[in-house]
Amino acid sequence: GGTTTPSVPFYIMTSPINHEETAKYFKDNNYFGLPESDLVLFQQGMLPCLTEDGKIIMESAGKVAMAPDGNGGIYPSMQNSGVLDDMTKRGIKYLHVFSIDNALTKIAD
Repeated sequence: GGTTTPSVPFYIMTSPINHEETAKYFKDNNYFGLPESDLVLFQQGMLPCLTEDGKIIMESAGKVAMAPDGNGGIYPSMQNSGVLDDMTKRGIKYLHVFSIDNALTKIAD
């Protein structure tokens, strides 16, 4: 029988604030040698901004200020974006999840 080349897909959670710029960056850099199908970008959710005493912050008259829901938003975002379904189709059983602001992370260690 033939052999198949294993793939290690790279899932990246972006925010609505930086999603298009991030997608363009990877495309402009030829996905850094990854097959395009192995780079999956998905957007995190957004939540209303609140003051320290719990009052809603307004961006403008009639518009609530919103901000990305943070690292903990990864799990609902994976479900809502279809990433979990994609992982299931690929037969992925395990994940290495890390935050962008953890500079000491050794990927897939």
